[in-house]
Amino acid sequence: MILRLPKEIEKYIASLLQIYKHKNQGLLQQLLVNAEVDIEEHSYDNLDGGQYGFLLHLQVPEAIFSEIIDVKHDYEEEIKNKINKLISIPREFIDLVSIEMQLMEDDNWRERTGLVLQPKKHIPDRVLERIWKPRYVRAFLSHKAEYKTKSGKLKEELEKYGVSCFVAHTDIEPTKEWVQEIENALFSMDILIALMTEDFHDSDWTDQEIGVAVGRHILIIPVKIGKDPYGFIGKYQALAGTWEKISKMAKDVLSIIVEHPSTKTRAKRAVIHAFKDSPFYDTSKFFVTEVLPNFEELEEAEIEEVISAFNTNSQIYDCFTAQSGLPDLLHKWTGNYYRINKEKKLVKASPRTKRPATDDIPF
Repeated sequence: MILRLPKEIEKYIASLLQIYKHKNQGLLQQLLVNAEVDIEEHSYDNLDGGQYGFLLHLQVPEAIFSEIIDVKHDYEEEIKNKINKLISIPREFIDLVSIEMQLMEDDNWRERTGLVLQPKKHIPDRVLERIWKPRYVRAFLSHKAEYKTKSGKLKEELEKYGVSCFVAHTDIEPTKEWVQEIENALFSMDILIALMTEDFHDSDWTDQEIGVAVGRHILIIPVKIGKDPYGFIGKYQALAGTWEKISKMAKDVLSIIVEHPSTKTRAKRAVIHAFKDSPFYDTSKFFVTEVLPNFEELEEAEIEEVISAFNTNSQIYDCFTAQSGLPDLLHKWTGNYYRINKEKKLVKASPRTKRPATDDIPF
């Protein structure tokens, strides 16, 4: 027997479309118009000379399928019932309707999502030691080449506070393959600081550097020096910066690093390590008043390092702010009282006296 329905199914779908158009059922109209149609024999019953049931496949675009996915079965039953009322071929009918999503033929769909985790790039320890200062937060300074000198000054300021910076145009040794060295820094940095001058977007490299940071999901700090963040980093609130106030720029950047969840732990260790080498009274004052108070607690070894920093660095123990502020910070972290003795050493006070920290200062 020659079956007619497979050859005439398009005619019945077109008729069903007119019914849905008349009833103003837009989504069902879209579904039928955009569906790829296939039909195959599904069942047979020899009753009354043979009854032939067919499976009707409707493959629809993703946009339509996502609209009906939660009620797909209802749509399948609706189409089956309606189209069977239209079919006038004896002993042939639609037994089942199956709505499916059209499959994409795209071998690179995973990469296009931007969600694929890249394998961690292995960088030898000797290379890391060449690029970064040990125990410091690693910051990549992304900038236009014309500002390498000013970027270098920002690097000097940040390193006072425990942030080791990579400045591509000054930190690459002439004998090194410069692209490889930049990649080493990009894939080992903790944060990226984008120095967004007016011409930042004109570089062939700055956007790529930001792209690596976005792909690695690390902290990006845009500093607006004439240009607002754009593209992938348009969602970030930029720091206002100016080359005339590089010291302030460094302090503002540091404030973000020590407070951000992704860098706070590493920053704490780096800051305490840098505190021991504080080069000036003003630097020591900034540590004590603006940086160290950000840390709610310190480990025992970190407490000892803070005390050692005071006791061994004259730029700290001769700084009045450090003399008055550090005992209070230590009390906050440990619950113990501290004082400065006659030898200018920071020591634990007797729990019975609880005397003010500056009582024994002989000057």
